[in-house]
Amino acid sequence: MPSPSQQVRVVHLPPAVLDALAAGDLAAANEASPVPLGPVCLDPGWRQIWAVRSEQVAKTPDDGPWVTGVVVDERTGTVVGQAGFHGQPDERGMVEVGYEIDPALRRRGYARATLEALVRRAAAEPGVTVVRASISPDNVASNALTQSFGFAQVGEQWDEEDGLEILFELDPRAWVEQARWEQRLAEVWVSLDDVADDDPEGEEAFRARVDEVVAERTADDGVAAFERGCAFDSTGQSDRAVPLYREALAAGLTGVRRRRAVIQLASSLRNLHRSPESLALLLAERDNGSDGLDDALAAFLALTLVDVGREREALTVALTALAPHLPRYQRSVARYAQALVEPG
Repeated sequence: MPSPSQQVRVVHLPPAVLDALAAGDLAAANEASPVPLGPVCLDPGWRQIWAVRSEQVAKTPDDGPWVTGVVVDERTGTVVGQAGFHGQPDERGMVEVGYEIDPALRRRGYARATLEALVRRAAAEPGVTVVRASISPDNVASNALTQSFGFAQVGEQWDEEDGLEILFELDPRAWVEQARWEQRLAEVWVSLDDVADDDPEGEEAFRARVDEVVAERTADDGVAAFERGCAFDSTGQSDRAVPLYREALAAGLTGVRRRRAVIQLASSLRNLHRSPESLALLLAERDNGSDGLDDALAAFLALTLVDVGREREALTVALTALAPHLPRYQRSVARYAQALVEPG
């Protein structure tokens, strides 16, 4: 559960501001707004949301403190998105989140920070027991973000405007407790930087600290085994990491840790001169979806292909992963990379 790289707060807007934004009157909105509002607030898609919320709050004033507001960057004071809940908690204590980041500011960590702010707000509300997110199957980024938070898929629904949506739900208080545990674990991992490579006692003490934190987990979900495997792996003991990674995967490890476990298991096997096993794992994982670890997987796959004497394929994999990050020539490099392994 990576920490957000941004600090944001969600500011709910008075009815007069919602009315003005729905009407497209930015000047009037700013006169009544608790924070400065920029032109992005009049984006056509955003105006539709303001119109819906304006009408909703007029009919149900108690929804006002819950519905869509603006996302403000704490460091700059500028509006970077809009977010909130669809309304106050229903009879089962469920609130549904909705958020959108300014297109010009996406891929900078604002979406993660915004979703965290909403979940923490929900956890602090006594009447909330469940947070829901409904996401189109085609929205790869939002699906990946939601699942990285630990939201579980609970069903599907058909929305008249948005079509098919996948439903995800989360216990916000359990998430907060998990976040606290993750923070303690992250602090232990940071301490590894202070351990010298030739300090076996320091490495053993580090692994003991990892054991102490992961021993707090009661769920048999593979996370404890995975983190222990990482601790051995990071202190040069691939042979002891391999069975722990396998144990974690067999226990049903999920989310980004599952993919990390596959990549790190493959890397450890390669370190143990078992490259054919490593190659089989990586090739299978390459076909098992896509996420932010794709380039890392490609890097280890390229290294393993070299080990088994398939250098041209290794170069193809490496260049294909590199091509999207080039400032120019992306298509050319991708084509040349593929040509390395095409017949003739």
